[in-house]
Amino acid sequence: MQRPILLVLLADLWWGISALYWRELDSIDPVDQLAWRILLGVAVLGGWWASRRRWPFRSMTRRKWIYGLLGTVCITMNWAVFLWAVSNDQAVGAALGYFLSPVLSVVIAVVALGERLDRLQQAAVALAAGGLVWLVVLQGGVPAVALALGVSFAIYGYVRKTGPWDAVDGLTMEMAAVAPFAAVFLLIRGIDTSVSVGGDDRAITWLLLSFAGLATAMPLILFANAARKAPLAVVGLLQYVVPVAQFLVGWLVFAESVPATRFVGFGLVWAALACVIVNELQQQRRIRATNRSVPARLPREGHSYD
Repeated sequence: MQRPILLVLLADLWWGISALYWRELDSIDPVDQLAWRILLGVAVLGGWWASRRRWPFRSMTRRKWIYGLLGTVCITMNWAVFLWAVSNDQAVGAALGYFLSPVLSVVIAVVALGERLDRLQQAAVALAAGGLVWLVVLQGGVPAVALALGVSFAIYGYVRKTGPWDAVDGLTMEMAAVAPFAAVFLLIRGIDTSVSVGGDDRAITWLLLSFAGLATAMPLILFANAARKAPLAVVGLLQYVVPVAQFLVGWLVFAESVPATRFVGFGLVWAALACVIVNELQQQRRIRATNRSVPARLPREGHSYD
């Protein structure tokens, strides 16, 4: 598997199971979680830049500002809605939003970027779209939470794919843009633990919270870096790993109610993921076969094919 695609897969896997981590912080209000997540993420990125003795904003252009602010709006909206959903027993419902996002990413890849889909990718899109339609019909329409999650992350993937920012530079810009607002919010709310961190196990909560920046920054760095190097259509299809994992966490771990008929939609999406995996394995097999055949066509020293 190509390295960029593997990095996208790792990021998607983390986002899929991350509800397990954020649920452990449910004693913290979702808005407070978001503010802490931003500030601690900026701290992690600041440490990274300090270790490299570089500053990411030395040559700012209008295009960088526009793409940076677009990315900021999209990812902040996505975080806020997701944290609210996890804290309000809507993990399975939020998964519907991440079912919507890959379809939109593939549409953007084909329409805006002119990417072409091979047969297995076309089959994956058809299966995934069928699963999405089935789930939407069962839901009685696309709820606001799912729509906000799906649209925001699809646009974010496009912004990171086409924008002028490198992975870490862009994420630093996105988080730094909202960090002052997060800091002011926490100051107004009061950083005292009785306001920001509740519950009986405050020491454990603070310990888990201290890793929020790393848990936020690392998968985004992996995703943003890989999204620039991998086809957006493949990136979009692999994003189905996120809702499938979220669904399993919500159903098996959080014991949220899931109607039996919904498994038809999930089954179609799992079939779409299987198409993506098979397609990627076939491509890698062809690449390896081509690489092995190249030396055989080169003339040996002292010999000629004439």
